[in-house]
Formats: sequence, structure tokens, C-alpha cells
Amino acid sequence: MDALKETLIQLIKKNAYQVLTVRATVKSYDKAKRTCVAVLDNGTEIDDVLIQPISSYEKGIVIYPGVDSKVILEKIESQDMALKISSYTEIAEIEVDIAQFSVKWDKTGLKIGNQGEDLKTVLNDHMTKMEEFMTQMSAFAEEVSKVIVIVGTTVNIPAVVAIKAQVESIKTQSGVIKNRLNKIMK
Repeated sequence: MDALKETLIQLIKKNAYQVLTVRATVKSYDKAKRTCVAVLDNGTEIDDVLIQPISSYEKGIVIYPGVDSKVILEKIESQDMALKISSYTEIAEIEVDIAQFSVKWDKTGLKIGNQGEDLKTVLNDHMTKMEEFMTQMSAFAEEVSKVIVIVGTTVNIPAVVAIKAQVESIKTQSGVIKNRLNKIMK
């Protein structure tokens, strides 16, 4: 009896873990369902291929394949002909969601958010405030250069002009940095 039981266990293990992999090309994908349509090398079209192995899960890492990219499809154990993508030749987008923290990355740039805040917006707001401050500092330096002290000494005009020039330089550099940031972030 034990020998029969062991034989059955070995047979179940052998059949349960058979791996099926096939090559295909991505025709399209549905981000909402986290699935794609793939076309096998023989021309057979397969709908609802899972991009993320656990399709109903909204968190984690999702790698969206590029349309027309080559992929390897793999059968998911214990699900009748459910297939998932296991390898990609091209990636269109990557999403990472951990609780309230999220990262989205595609060819247009990178988007990072947490607790309702977007990193690009926060950095742009900061740069805008810095530009406003530099404008005020420049105006202050201009006004200081106009002051004639009644006690008989005047303001060191060359020093004030140098300060104003430095403030204007920082303001210009802030704008350049903001533009660089906006190229990276989306």
C-alpha cells in the first residue's frame, strides 16, 4: 500500500510541475486588467495573458511589455492554460506600488508619489519659491544700492552690485535646474 501511495505522489508531483514555455510577440496590452494579447510564432493569438502573475493584485511591481516586443510565455501551475509573461525583449513601462508609495517609469520619464504628493510637483514648487526669493533679494540689493547713509558714509555700490549679480546668477541657475528636473520627471 505504501508503495502505491508513493507512486501516486510521484506521479502527481511530476505532472503538477510541468513547465510550458512558448515564444510570442505582444500585440497589445490592457493596463486596467494587467493582461496582454500575444501572438505565438505560429500565428495563434492568445488573449488575457497575465502581465502580473496575480492578476487581481493592485500592488507590487508590474512590467508592461512593449507592443511588438518578443516575450516568453509560461504556464501558471494549477491553472488551466493560464499564461504569464516571464521574459521581455522590450519594456514599455514599469509600475511599483507599495502601500501609498508609487513609482511609474516609461520613455517619457519618471513619476514618484507618496501619500498624495508628487515628487515633481514638490520640487517644482520649491524651485518656484527659490526663484521668488531670488527676485526679492535682487530687488533688495537694488534698493540698498540707492541708499545714501546720512552719517556721511555711502553704501559700497560695487559690493552691492556684485551681490545683485550673484543673486541673479543663482536665479538663472535655478531655472536651468528646474528645466533639467522636468526632463526627467513626468
